[in-house]
Order: sequence, then C-alpha cells, then structure tokens
Amino acid sequence: MKPLRVLPGEPSPELAELRSRLAEAEDTLRAIRSGEVDAVVTIGKNGPRVFTLEGTDHAYRVLIQFMNEGVLTLTNRMRILYAN
Repeated sequence: MKPLRVLPGEPSPELAELRSRLAEAEDTLRAIRSGEVDAVVTIGKNGPRVFTLEGTDHAYRVLIQFMNEGVLTLTNRMRILYAN
C-alpha cells in the first residue's frame, strides 16, 4: 500500500480523524452538561446497556419504583407501556 502524501502545512489524515473525533466527543459532553441528554447507551461484550441520568424526574422515578400500589401506563389498544 502506497503511503499518502501530506502537503506542507496540511494535517495528516490521522490528525484530521482525531480532530473530528474530539469535536464529536466535545459536542456529546456539551449536550450532556446542558441537559439535552436523558440517557447514554453503551455497547459492551454483554450487549447494549442504558444509563439514565438523574434530573428533575428522579424524585418521580423513586416514588413510582417504591410505592405500594401497582401502576400501569397503557396505549389506547391496552398495550402495556410501563409497569412498576
């Protein structure tokens, strides 16, 4: 394989790729910090995992998870969307 020629003053393809990846990572962090993200999905050896971020709905989630009564969210066709 013939190596790529880089003109003087131009970044190498590797540097351009790293700059692009850094910009994407910084944009992701900005979105998380500004509250635009509710959850993060990662792919690991056991498949996808969802990590939810605490926010204004944290108290509501705790209430629903630990209340002594059952709660269902249903569609118009009676399909269960959520059950605690």
